Amino acid sequence: MIRKVVSLTTAFSFLFLIISSVMLYIVPEGRVAYWADWSIIFTKSQWGDLHITGGTLFVVFGIWHTVLNFKAIANYCKAAFDAQRRNPRPLLVSLLICLFVYAGTLLNVPPMQQLVSWNDAIKDYQAAKHGEPPFGHAETSSLRQFGAFLGLDVEGMIAAMKKADFKGNLQPDSVFQDIATANDMTPQQLYDFILKSSGGAARPAASSATPGSGIGQGKRLSGDK
Repeated sequence: MIRKVVSLTTAFSFLFLIISSVMLYIVPEGRVAYWADWSIIFTKSQWGDLHITGGTLFVVFGIWHTVLNFKAIANYCKAAFDAQRRNPRPLLVSLLICLFVYAGTLLNVPPMQQLVSWNDAIKDYQAAKHGEPPFGHAETSSLRQFGAFLGLDVEGMIAAMKKADFKGNLQPDSVFQDIATANDMTPQQLYDFILKSSGGAARPAASSATPGSGIGQGKRLSGDK
């Protein structure tokens, strides 16, 4: 009974680890995922958490599986070692394959280069599709901070939202993300509404002391990547 449970749990956790790895490969960059409220079944943070806990589950039950089957594994390794001494080519080929993949990744050579490039292309596509925040973690800022950074009148923003019958606590200190969630919107959709209601007159202020406006923010404002 225990052996079956351990073996099946190891197999299932490995399968889910593959799924979570694929999802983390295609997930947008953090700033885009949080800004667009991205999700495929789960959010980016949830997929990351599941990958960590699922990986831990696989390691724990993998070790348990090894302990329960230690004698059989030891006999297999002994037979494999004897076979390798007679014919070391399978071992050498396996080591060369691993070395090729890992070294090739660091040296940026095909086909590893393409795999990394596809990941970059997916991230760029997601950013173009969902939009990017005007500054780092803009969704966690208050309306006052958001307006100050973009050069928008916070009272005018609130008045426009009240006129459109927005729900939630529409105050200068209200969190941008909370207002978007209360109205079944993503932060990007709320941002689009604000720009439209203000005539698109956003003027980013590089000197604003808002969340995410530290190192690296000036590069985004100046157009550098």
